[in-house]
Amino acid sequence: MREIHAKLPHVRLADPDSAATAIEIATLRAIAEPFRAPPAVIRDLAAIVRLTDDSITIRDARIALPGSRINGYSAVARGGSAQVRARAEPVMFADLRWLYPGLPSEGGGSLDFAFVSDSGYSDFTASGIDLRSGGSALAGSAGVRVSDSTEIHDTDLRFSDVGTRLIEMLAPGVDVPLSGTLSGRAELAGTIRALRVDGDVTFRDARFGTSRLVATGEIGFGNGFRARDLRVRAMPLRMNLVRALGNPLPIGGAVTGRATIDGAVGSAWRIDGDVTHLDRGERSRVTGRARVTSGRQKTIDAYVRALPLSLTTVGRFAPRVGARDVRSVEDLSFTLNEAGVGSTIDFTVWRALEPSPLTLSVHLKGARNPALATAIAEESGGDAATPQPKHRRSASLQGFGLQVIGLTARIASRLGAKGGLLVVAVRPESLAAACGLRAGDVIENVHGAAFALRDLNRTLSARGAQPASLGIVREGSRLTLSLPHSAGVEP
Repeated sequence: MREIHAKLPHVRLADPDSAATAIEIATLRAIAEPFRAPPAVIRDLAAIVRLTDDSITIRDARIALPGSRINGYSAVARGGSAQVRARAEPVMFADLRWLYPGLPSEGGGSLDFAFVSDSGYSDFTASGIDLRSGGSALAGSAGVRVSDSTEIHDTDLRFSDVGTRLIEMLAPGVDVPLSGTLSGRAELAGTIRALRVDGDVTFRDARFGTSRLVATGEIGFGNGFRARDLRVRAMPLRMNLVRALGNPLPIGGAVTGRATIDGAVGSAWRIDGDVTHLDRGERSRVTGRARVTSGRQKTIDAYVRALPLSLTTVGRFAPRVGARDVRSVEDLSFTLNEAGVGSTIDFTVWRALEPSPLTLSVHLKGARNPALATAIAEESGGDAATPQPKHRRSASLQGFGLQVIGLTARIASRLGAKGGLLVVAVRPESLAAACGLRAGDVIENVHGAAFALRDLNRTLSARGAQPASLGIVREGSRLTLSLPHSAGVEP
């Protein structure tokens, strides 16, 4: 310390009636360099100091720095216990750079700080945080307890426009591979192995655009990453942002949707979600659930619906299925159709964090109602150039025990028909079941003539009590069925 100027109204170095040394500091000015440059410029310091053989107590402390005012109390005992309480209002980062040179030279705000230490643990808390630097802002509270493990508590932070450059300044050695700003909120509680999170974070980057993630649940980092009932929403998540963080994904564009994740690295992952991916005009939507297990043989057990699934995107993830390259819808369809339900085929896939493709064995299972699943996926999965109906074109013919859905000409042609309706459900012991209709049949014509879904009631009732003659396409073959008349047709 240098340039010390002090006024000490009372100094008691020894007293027969007390073993303590007492010093009253009315005012003190000095320049302190405890860690060399930059120095701490003390404009004024006042406090009452009491020293004994095993403790130091400082009360009624008031410290004035060039742009900061700090009031507080502290006590330190020889056994290692300590208490510090302080209120800084205002506090300027420039005044504290002697403690931590990584602090920015501009900005500041106010906060309350407390530190408690005893045998086996130390606890740090900050509340009433209201700090700003440039366009960045941080508010809320935070707490950390350090013992045999590290526990985060009472942490509820709000932040806006916190730049990656500021993060690198505050954490030397951290190299953020992005350039942008973070805004949002984060509530944290728990240990590193079991940390409960509730956060909503938006990242803005001039090159990558805006990504937003909302997450609630539990995560852990002991012996690898784990998640428990982690509910994540992407609103959206840019894939070039993911790649910039070191994940070599073969796709671009953005992902929106939600997912619930449970599992751990080296064990099994369970995922239930509804995710939409859009990349260069290619749109894919996948909803369902999956279980992925690790070990000597990686396995995937999934029940998903594609609404639709872009095979251009699939080809970037799975360049090969079995022995066939995936370059089109037909490539994948033919391969899966040839393999059949119950078969196991090898998918060659790209996975995040892996430098080269992996081979995964996938066991094929059948849908409970493949006709319905196909119809829904096909109808809602047309490309961007195909006008889509605002509502699903379907009809429930309760009198016949029949559920049908309208087909576009393009989809009907894939089923070997010129048009008509796809039968998606037939009630057992109904008129439709009695005449031989099955789920998956295409009703191509009625009485030998094409028809529209909106005219179905009139068409079936045109001949009174006489049965309706239905032209059916079933697995590429045409046949005629006779459907008895029934009252109560409800389109």
